Amino acid sequence: MPSLPTMAKWSTLAAIGLAAVVAAGCAGGGSAPHQPITRLTGGQEVPPVGGNNSGTTDIIVYQTKCPTSTGSLSCPQAFGTLTITGFTATAAHIHRGKAGQNGPVIVTLTKTGENTWAVPDRTFVSDSDYGAYLDNELYVNVHSANNPNGEVRGQLRPTP
Repeated sequence: MPSLPTMAKWSTLAAIGLAAVVAAGCAGGGSAPHQPITRLTGGQEVPPVGGNNSGTTDIIVYQTKCPTSTGSLSCPQAFGTLTITGFTATAAHIHRGKAGQNGPVIVTLTKTGENTWAVPDRTFVSDSDYGAYLDNELYVNVHSANNPNGEVRGQLRPTP
């Protein structure tokens, strides 16, 4: 049977290890929430575009730690990627607008591959645009040479 000092040493080490695990989880700043998949189609464009071209995106916006603050979690940041199928894109953006309405560009996506785009690293949006996101009033629009105003579109949905 282990001696009392040996048991105390192991109990202390276990408590320190548990405290380290808990502290690491709290200090990590959290991970991105679940990213829902949004489908992009020509039928969602305004006006609608025919064809079988499509895309998917997992773009979300959520509150993160402000880069200039040591304690605030009040800066809305955009994250995610976009993949298209069936056409060559010339540009991709996040726009502000309700379903069935066009609106201004708020984020220009960066091309990362032949058919892929991404939100640029450390992209923050305004509080007003974050409110629009929560109200389902942001969408992703992908442009092409054939349809310079938009080939496919999908309304972003906030995470639950």
